[in-house]
Amino acid sequence: MGGASLVGGVSGFFGKIFGGGPENFAKNINKTLDELDKTKIDMYATSLKNLGESFASLKSGMTTATTGASKSTGDKLDQLNTTMEAILTVLDENTRYAKTTSNRDFMDAV
Repeated sequence: MGGASLVGGVSGFFGKIFGGGPENFAKNINKTLDELDKTKIDMYATSLKNLGESFASLKSGMTTATTGASKSTGDKLDQLNTTMEAILTVLDENTRYAKTTSNRDFMDAV
């Protein structure tokens, strides 16, 4: 139903402008422009300008926030990597120790 009213409104708008043939075209455009609510147009223009400024401010704030977060995340990932390397070293040493001691036990038993 909303689509039908939009189509009706658009066709009514173009009907006002182009109605009566090319000789009335300029008169119809002037009349249509005179009928427009200039206060609403100014309000919409101001609202769009404010919306654009809000989005620019949001973008700036998000850039600052993500830059700080990415540094923090990078530092934490470096710390995690260092910790994981230390764990792998301990596990490797433990495995070598277990192999060495198990071979000694086997050699002592023989």
